[in-house]
Amino acid sequence: MSSSPSNTPAPFDRANFPQVTVHDNVRFQHRLVTEQFGISKVALVLGWSLGGIQAYEWGASYPAMVERIAPFAGMAKPWPHTFVVLDSLKAALLSAVGMDASRQNELTSADMRAVARVYAGWGVSQAFYREELYQELGFNGLAEFVAGFWENSFMQMDPHNMLAMLWTGQHADISANTTYNGDFELALKSIRARACIMPGSTDLFCSAEDNLYESEHLPNAEYHPIPSKWGHFAGRGIHETDNQFIDEHLKRLLALEAIEEV
Repeated sequence: MSSSPSNTPAPFDRANFPQVTVHDNVRFQHRLVTEQFGISKVALVLGWSLGGIQAYEWGASYPAMVERIAPFAGMAKPWPHTFVVLDSLKAALLSAVGMDASRQNELTSADMRAVARVYAGWGVSQAFYREELYQELGFNGLAEFVAGFWENSFMQMDPHNMLAMLWTGQHADISANTTYNGDFELALKSIRARACIMPGSTDLFCSAEDNLYESEHLPNAEYHPIPSKWGHFAGRGIHETDNQFIDEHLKRLLALEAIEEV
């Protein structure tokens, strides 16, 4: 079970929902697996996008517990360009209420249409559009794809959940806590787990270049970009070739012995 602006009772519902970090979320996940299930070792933490950030966070927060991590299309912090892209999604949504924070509770799912249009330019690559790869998803033209895929998906989301998630993403730095006090490289170096870092090779806002920097500061990391034209959605689980690439590396990662504790 989880709490969101859309399912939390008043007075902490919608715009009144507290700001939650990835560090907060992983702390509660840790309590769940240790206190509820009695788990002392985790063989692998993996995830896509914001889930990839959580994989990094697990490795940094609980280095003695986590044996392997595999973030795909996820980062250890929002690099400046990533932050700006997320901010553009937020601005597109808040423009529906004139950028007036006091009117956020007026937002509806219909206002997510503009967010969908902005994200459509970032979610997949230029080559994806140029080669009309949306036909593989059953869409015959560009307008049909933007409306049928992006708008249809985003307009089913709650706008307050989206705002909360964007805030979490913009503040998801594995070093932003009392353990590392903002020392990002120290946080990376503290991850003892075997790591398989898999960015989308054409991801436009969680870039492979930023992931390369992160992997170079992890003591036990391999860097394997997903060779894909599906951009950020290379890790989304909807393109079989990309899925096979990820699965093969996960199987190989799990076959490796865990790093011995020093």
